Amino acid sequence: MTPTIPPATAGHTPDVAGPAAPAPLLAIRDLRVRFPKRYGDVAVLDGVDLSIGAGEAVAVVGESGCGKSLLGLAAAHLLPPTARVSGSVEFRGQDVRRMSRRELRRMRGAGIGFVYQDAMTSLNPGMSVGAQLRQVCRLGSSSTPEDLLSSVGLNQTERIMRAKPYQLSGGQRQRVLIAIALARDPELVIADEPTTALDVTVQRQVMELLQDLRSSRGFALMFVSHDLALVSEVATRTVVMYAGQVAESGPTADILDRPRHPYSAGLLHASVSLEERWPVLAPIPGHVRQPADFPSGCRFRDRCGNAGQQCAERPVLRLDGARGLACFHPVTGDDDVTAATASVEPGAGATAPSAPVSATLTPAVPAWAATSTSASTTDDSSEADTAIFEVKDLVVDFGSGGGSTRALDHVSLTIRPGQAVGLIGESGSGKTTLSRSLLGLIQPASGEVLYHGRDVYAMPRLARFRTLSLNTAMVFQDPRSSLNPRLSVGAVIRDPLTVLGIGNRRERDTRVGDLLADVGLPAQVADRPVRTLSGGQLQRVALARALSVEPSVVVADEPTSALDVSVQAQILNLFQEIRARRRLAMLVVSHDMRVIRFATDYTAVMLNGKIVEQGPTEQVYESPQHEYTKALLSAAPVLRSVPPP
Repeated sequence: MTPTIPPATAGHTPDVAGPAAPAPLLAIRDLRVRFPKRYGDVAVLDGVDLSIGAGEAVAVVGESGCGKSLLGLAAAHLLPPTARVSGSVEFRGQDVRRMSRRELRRMRGAGIGFVYQDAMTSLNPGMSVGAQLRQVCRLGSSSTPEDLLSSVGLNQTERIMRAKPYQLSGGQRQRVLIAIALARDPELVIADEPTTALDVTVQRQVMELLQDLRSSRGFALMFVSHDLALVSEVATRTVVMYAGQVAESGPTADILDRPRHPYSAGLLHASVSLEERWPVLAPIPGHVRQPADFPSGCRFRDRCGNAGQQCAERPVLRLDGARGLACFHPVTGDDDVTAATASVEPGAGATAPSAPVSATLTPAVPAWAATSTSASTTDDSSEADTAIFEVKDLVVDFGSGGGSTRALDHVSLTIRPGQAVGLIGESGSGKTTLSRSLLGLIQPASGEVLYHGRDVYAMPRLARFRTLSLNTAMVFQDPRSSLNPRLSVGAVIRDPLTVLGIGNRRERDTRVGDLLADVGLPAQVADRPVRTLSGGQLQRVALARALSVEPSVVVADEPTSALDVSVQAQILNLFQEIRARRRLAMLVVSHDMRVIRFATDYTAVMLNGKIVEQGPTEQVYESPQHEYTKALLSAAPVLRSVPPP
């Protein structure tokens, strides 16, 4: 029988016979965090144990709502006053909850540095970068603001010191945030999703910067992420969290090679692969519940097909060598973990395979994926004469006179029925400008945008608006900001039909119900306010709204950039299913090379307003010709040490 880990050592290797192990830099023991006014007596973090040694890199992974960021905030004693905390959080042997205000100020910055997820909201938009750096340096840094900027690879120090955060690129802002976190030479850096929504090359630069600085300065790293590919490249040890509890922990390579908890295995098989294109992904059905709705016993049991009567009790985190596991029915080398469950959010798993998911099992291919055909692949396609959109030698300039900037430089591209075309490239490469030009939103300087052979910009404005509004639609990057939070879901989906005068009220209501069913949501969701939905549900609503006018082309702009790995898999499967069923053409705009490989038939690579390479997706990925394409592929994170499914 495997021994129970006592609270003081859970989540890390215990002492063994011989010399005493050095005390951990950060030791979290039996941590419980409650928010009584919001969730009652439910522990949002429930009995969490974690230790990080000096110089160690530890990843904390899981979906949104699993408590990863909350754990990081608790480590630095940054929880809001409404939190009720029990257990201990010790930094260098001292409980941070018992520190005085002066000790906390010294500990934050000099002891623990924090790199927040969104640099734009973490930096003061009204202050220059220089003013914010000087403010930190006055607290006790041995470096000057200029030295700090140089240390994170920002060499145009005078310009950046004068700039406000909104005047910098996403990568530059993230580097400034890292500089602030490192200003006082901390012993531990907590990086909370530090590369979310960054371009693949900028993401690579930021991660290499963190690793180089950790190597040169020797600080420990707590890396909070849901991207397992990044985790595999950064962390030596990984802690998997689910619903505020530790599900599994151990050496990163072991967990990625041989996941033992059903949740860990589910996260791995929901991940999109860069190295191989699969016909379907294997998402974990359902979603992480709100704390007030956490199941009793094992909190994962409502999403795990292996759950039995024993799972009505909470599993204890147990140790097997360096591995920690809290599960009554773990994955073994010979056993499967069933992804399907009996109590899944209606529609949430509509496109998920019904077969078991294990560390070595290929996801089952549903009928829509097995019978769908690619419509796209080459320029000599038999459907070339039925192209929906043809972009010919398109030029778009912003500004005027000597101050104009060329956003698109003689771009040509074709989209055919049923085809999914991917646009890949860094921010500023022209992807969004090209997609908006297709939708009639940006007037080109020259060139043509042909819709079924007719130049849309040669049409009268009203005719262009109606033609494109009835036949094209857009799914925006962030549905939380693109959908009106004050309206009901039904009103949001019904709105395009009302504006375009399609159908009467009864027909529109019927259409809303049909669309919700199409995207895997129950009919009663129509009456819920948009603001009450989760990220995955919102993206489904955004797709339903886009499909309301039955368009022939949908433009999806970074449709999964802010989603958890499992929700991303659900949405990507849903896009593929609807495209196959409706023979819908799509233009998918993304900086994620993995998403483009899975979701598209044809790929165009953009750089500085030009398409530098295009062709069938598999051809571009397997045999890239342009140096920029090769650079993008080499910069993309790869899930290492994991056998193909």
